[in-house]
Amino acid sequence: MVFRPLPLLSFLTLVALALLVWLGLWQLSRMDEKADAIAAFEAASDVAPVSIEDALCGDTVLYGQRIARPDLPVDVELRFFGRDGADVAGWRLFSAVAVPDCAGADTGPALLVESGFVALDGSRTMLDGPLTLEAAPARGMFDADNDPASGTFHHYDATEMAAALGLPAVSDLMWLTARPSGLPPHLAQTPPSRHLGYALTWFGFAITLLGVYIAFHVTRGRLGFTRR
Repeated sequence: MVFRPLPLLSFLTLVALALLVWLGLWQLSRMDEKADAIAAFEAASDVAPVSIEDALCGDTVLYGQRIARPDLPVDVELRFFGRDGADVAGWRLFSAVAVPDCAGADTGPALLVESGFVALDGSRTMLDGPLTLEAAPARGMFDADNDPASGTFHHYDATEMAAALGLPAVSDLMWLTARPSGLPPHLAQTPPSRHLGYALTWFGFAITLLGVYIAFHVTRGRLGFTRR
């Protein structure tokens, strides 16, 4: 066997292979994490609604847990652009409820609670029934700027939302929503199967790069097999 590798090309190929394999393994770990998060969300969603105290004062806070709707102030609310359960665009209405003293310090002094929906045509629907404890959504790349002065929001900003409600602070970790049954966006948008597809893609790139590296050395006469 004859093998005379080009030093610089071999070094760069090794670095690229290591990166591609790492990306593939990272996507596999993300697949497992997402599957566990979905399982935890579904398990929490299947139980009967509990009080805010029971949800926030236990050993573990479970996103996806159903929460009994608390009494809310009816004269203070803000509007968050989104869609209702029928996929109608409009403004989701939110008030705030105080967090029990027994909750962890990281939770914050108050939680936003979804109370109603106003369609773009002006029709207004007030919501009832249990709520869902969800992680506060991250700002999207194309989300518009908020307008705290008018109480209208396009992305979650705990500081601006607290000011709009006349509160010192609201939680920047979680909120209570009235979303219909189903996975929240942060779990549904990239399911475990997609992470698996990403992993296979990175591994495929690694195999292709290795094949190109070998073929290049073969064509240059730097890699070959000879009989004695």
